[in-house]
Amino acid sequence: MIGKKAFTLIEAIVAVGVVGMVLPVFFSIVFLIMRQQLRIAAVKEIKRQGDFVLNNMETTIRNCAQTIHNYKAAPIVSAVLTDNNRVCDVIHGSAFDQTVTFKDRFGNGFRYIISGNRVASDSANAATVNLTNSKVKVEPNGSLPFIQCAITNPYSPPIVTVNYKISYKTSGSALESNVSLVFQSKIKLKSY
Repeated sequence: MIGKKAFTLIEAIVAVGVVGMVLPVFFSIVFLIMRQQLRIAAVKEIKRQGDFVLNNMETTIRNCAQTIHNYKAAPIVSAVLTDNNRVCDVIHGSAFDQTVTFKDRFGNGFRYIISGNRVASDSANAATVNLTNSKVKVEPNGSLPFIQCAITNPYSPPIVTVNYKISYKTSGSALESNVSLVFQSKIKLKSY
């Protein structure tokens, strides 16, 4: 039997044992990489939608808002956005949450609300439009209001503060369900 090359039984058992020990480690590494990719995808979706909402709010409020009112009723009726419910006219005066309604130079009212875990744009002339989709959940950031306004100087326009938290919406206890980002901005009105 001098010319034959073959594995012995012990060599085969050792090879199977080594493969049996390496395979679980390999699969756990692959599983970790896949979970991290899901987490990265969740963060990208949150960031994309949060940035869209914040840019939309900043641009519209900065360029279109003329006055700020405290108006709770829905739908918005521009005729009732009067000096009686106007806010941010005095130093440190403020209005909170979904009562902040803006009036543009044409007298039309608009506002941003959190409705059904989504940010929506609501106006007197159009139907309510969701700015986020069902993949994310939007909520106020802790005890801070979603929107507030304040004036610090009688000779400068009010500053509107926007503050919200977006989380990835999943039904399980997966790693990506713990992903959330906070979005904040201070917007100074162009003309007041």
